[in-house]
Parts: sequence; C-alpha cells; structure tokens
Amino acid sequence: MVPAFANGAIDGAMITEPFLTRAVKQGSAVRVMGIDEMYPNYQITTLGFSPSLYGNRAAAKGFVRAYIQATRDYLNAVAGQPSPITRARIDELIAQQTKIDAAVVHEMELPGLSANGLPNQEAMRYCYQFFRDEGLIPEPVSDAAFASLWGTELVEEVLREMGRVAE
Repeated sequence: MVPAFANGAIDGAMITEPFLTRAVKQGSAVRVMGIDEMYPNYQITTLGFSPSLYGNRAAAKGFVRAYIQATRDYLNAVAGQPSPITRARIDELIAQQTKIDAAVVHEMELPGLSANGLPNQEAMRYCYQFFRDEGLIPEPVSDAAFASLWGTELVEEVLREMGRVAE
C-alpha cells in the first residue's frame, strides 16, 4: 500500500505497521485514526496452544504467567510507568527481531494488549460472524467449539494466583 499511496493509486486504506509509519514519514499518507479508535477494544489476533502444550498443565501455566507478566511490563514501559524494562529496550528488541530501525519502531503505533491476557470474545465473534456472512466460513462453529478455543479457564487460574489489573 505504501507505493500505492505514493503514486496516488489509492486514497485511503487500513494499513498496518511498520507500513503506516513509513507512508506518513514519506508524506504520502496521513493517519486519520487507528483501528482502536474505530472499534474500541477490537481484537485482531489471539494466542493459541497446541493440544500437547495445553495438556502439560505446568508448562502451559508457566507460559501464561510469563506472557501476562511480560505484557504488563510492556504496557507499563510504553505508558512511562515503573517497569523492569524501558521503552527504549522494547524498541531495541522489536528492532532486533524485525530488522526495522529502532527509531521507526519508536514512532510506530504499538499494539494494544490485554494486561490480563484474556481474548476479547465479543470482537472475535464479530469477526467470525462477518466472515461467516460473507460465505468465507461455510460450516458454522458451535458455541462448544468456541468455548474450547478460548482457553480462558487456564488464564483465569493464573490470574487467581497473580491477581487482575485494571485495563
């Protein structure tokens, strides 16, 4: 989309990072609003477990605990609150793993995350229904199948041990 903005082939789009920052920096696009402003609390991705990891309760709980703690540290650092990691270090780590310049990473709109590690089921069901209505998911997914996908009982178990935080 960046070249399409630059040559005038498109007038608007929903564009992801790091492409949004690149298009804005080169002057071929203007950020109007983020998806978080269009659809508050909208969730576009989620984590999943393989059956073997999920079946190993100690390992799965350890992963969830580490994920939630890392997410909280990340959110605190980005918000400028006390954290064992700094925003500069986060930018550096993302740059190392993505090969995107750290200065560009610092300018990017970073993703929103749940400090409690829980999926936004309403947003995910909305997406499912949209794709179902479009005929792209031909077979319906049962409520029981959705319930098994969320894995929230494991997250809730970890949250009982760690405690919830306000989001």
